[in-house]
Amino acid sequence: MTQQPAGRVIEIRKAIAAADDILAQHYLALWDSYGTPEDQMQPDAKARVLAFIQDARKHRGLGVFIPTVGEDASCKDRESDRRPYR
Repeated sequence: MTQQPAGRVIEIRKAIAAADDILAQHYLALWDSYGTPEDQMQPDAKARVLAFIQDARKHRGLGVFIPTVGEDASCKDRESDRRPYR
């Protein structure tokens, strides 16, 4: 764990297969935050991302890490600061 300014604590852990859905959601959220029009996304985009992650983990030694941000009592009023990617 790493203590960050303003009481934020970031825990970094290795992602396991159970977290693949979260990884895919965040990957697609990045494209959305870039302003990619929905009609430019493949209808099966999430399935494609999941297949890529699984294949890369199995055949290419993919290692993925997930940061988890926790807050102490001094940061609980910052709910509006936690909008992903925007």
